[in-house]
Amino acid sequence: MRHILIVEDDIAFGTMLQTWLRRKGFEVDKATSVGAAVKLLVDMKSVDLVLSDLRLPDHDGLRLLAWMHEHRINAPFIVMTNYAEVQNAVLAMKSGAADYIAKPVQPDILLQKINDAMEQNTQQSNATIQNSTTQNAPTAHNSKLKTQNSLLPATSRARAIPRDVAASEFFGHKKGAFTGADADKRGAFEIANGGTLFLDEVGNLSYEVQVQLLRALQERRIRPVGGTKEIDIDIRLVCATNENLEEAVSEGRFREDLYHRINEFTIYMPKLSERGSDLFLFADLFSRHANEELNRNVEGFDSGAAEMLASHSWPGNLRELNNVVKRAVLLTRGSQITTAELTLAMGQIRTDNVLQLHDEDTERQRIITALQQTNGNKAKAARLLGVDRKTIYNKIEKLGI
Repeated sequence: MRHILIVEDDIAFGTMLQTWLRRKGFEVDKATSVGAAVKLLVDMKSVDLVLSDLRLPDHDGLRLLAWMHEHRINAPFIVMTNYAEVQNAVLAMKSGAADYIAKPVQPDILLQKINDAMEQNTQQSNATIQNSTTQNAPTAHNSKLKTQNSLLPATSRARAIPRDVAASEFFGHKKGAFTGADADKRGAFEIANGGTLFLDEVGNLSYEVQVQLLRALQERRIRPVGGTKEIDIDIRLVCATNENLEEAVSEGRFREDLYHRINEFTIYMPKLSERGSDLFLFADLFSRHANEELNRNVEGFDSGAAEMLASHSWPGNLRELNNVVKRAVLLTRGSQITTAELTLAMGQIRTDNVLQLHDEDTERQRIITALQQTNGNKAKAARLLGVDRKTIYNKIEKLGI
């Protein structure tokens, strides 16, 4: 049975969490201070996760996290905080916390975060063990995608391949093979031989190059453009694409046999809006980069600006976030970015309000979630969603909430 330690000085809330988690099949202990938590952790044989409030009677919750690191207790640490303390949550993530959850806690979200943190911790432990036992093993004799960087060989080459020169980039060419081929050139496959080759935007390859790539992967041999001699290769292949390859296969734009050949294992990269607290880590990173580039000294985001960041859907993902944060840093005259600077930095994407970027079902669910998180307080829910009170009142009436 997986073991959770709750550290919460609100006795009623802590007891409620303990009871609920026990019903979900966990073994749960509870402490009301950092000192009591340390004593329990010393006495415990093992713990699988710590769920801790930030504000505790004797010390900050991060003191407990630091103590766990010092004593090599590698259980994931989830921080509980309120929206006004989002900067503290970012600090916790920097200090090694696995995740954070805002109060009032939504049970389904908490359970998902607990399971995700435990699963990730297990995967990291297994990867460390496997790496230590296979670090001297020879390279596998087929193309495989590995999910852990620790399992990949040290030799790697990353290439974003233009469509018209892909064959030459992949397999090299001989002098005189085509106009401009003034000398022999080694291709990416030959250079990465014995290591790992990363091919970006593989969905953009022409049909002819797809055929050549499939042959190279199946036969583990390549032939430079214009050459007659084949070269044996032994690589691991990692591919990335923004294309929906299954759709491309159905439309005849991508070979089905090549798709299945490179699709031994798929890692889905979620959109920024799906990455939870990662948003604040990226925003903090981009603000530090902007400070360096613009010679500014902005310390981050106030609570209102942080809520605006969380409420936006970020259709442009990291590029959009980076540009918005950079503009906000440039506009900010105080120590922190506020809603005023962030609104200006976001420009036209927030002309009306963030809710209009979604369909009605999504709007309804986001408003309901915001109302749940604010215990029905419409003004607070409006601030959480980055809109004014009039807008949320109109939406509630229109959507029948």
